[in-house]
Amino acid sequence: MDMRVIHYFLAAAREGNITKAAKRLHMTQPTLSRQLAELESELGARLFERSSRRITLTSEGILFRRRAEEMEELLAKTKEEISSGEELAGTVSVGGGELLVTSVFVSLIRKFQKEHPHVFFDYQTGVTDRVTERMDMGLIDAAVLVRPFDSVKYDSVPIGPDARWGVIMRADDPLAEKESIRKEDLLGKTVILPGRLELNAEIANWLGSVRKTITSPIKWDLGGSRVILAEDPGCYVITTEGAAALFDERRLSFLPLEPKRKIETVIAWKKDQPFGRAAEAFIRFLQKEAAEKGL
Repeated sequence: MDMRVIHYFLAAAREGNITKAAKRLHMTQPTLSRQLAELESELGARLFERSSRRITLTSEGILFRRRAEEMEELLAKTKEEISSGEELAGTVSVGGGELLVTSVFVSLIRKFQKEHPHVFFDYQTGVTDRVTERMDMGLIDAAVLVRPFDSVKYDSVPIGPDARWGVIMRADDPLAEKESIRKEDLLGKTVILPGRLELNAEIANWLGSVRKTITSPIKWDLGGSRVILAEDPGCYVITTEGAAALFDERRLSFLPLEPKRKIETVIAWKKDQPFGRAAEAFIRFLQKEAAEKGL
């Protein structure tokens, strides 16, 4: 499969119109139509629904667009890494969720950039499963991950501080007057749980028999945006304190769980993965920083 044809496909998908896409690509409409038809034939699937004025992606086309964009991104990243020259330069792709340690990670990035001012960073926010998927594909070089994760597949260094689990609620809620939240406080309440299965299971274990009494009407992955739900009276969001820091404490309150529960975070990268010079230097820098701090 030719990357040139993938580029044609993405142009058509983004424009939603063959004529406009052909004009943008500086080619004729019949030529573009033929290239797309040959691509569909090669894949054995129809990628577009065609009408007189517009084209829309089929379900197969939506999947292929996602993969095509990943291939395009990976090709651009590879070209940059190979052609960076003698001076350390390029872009390091990193990722992570909305966590308390994000500020620590950013401070490490800035410290590294003082030594290597021509290295830039692309920070991609996402849930753990999506971040690790992109790391496996070579689209992300390193990421902040929450334990547990596959330690056989990834190398890592610790990054602190560990964040406490807690409950976010409206500041005028009666429970906000407490110093901490015990599971009995949530009996029969509307509670929003973590989206990641492993973390959800941990909180379910903390809740015990109370879990059967609560109502969880919505699943929501990223902790920071999930806190929006706490604006609703009588709604309680279980998340980590890193997410709480993103919101106005005059309107919302964060109370730690009792008994205390914490999450452990690391900066991880895929084992035996070929990296560009900038990413490799950044990983060595992270290892050195961790060693100096005795982590």
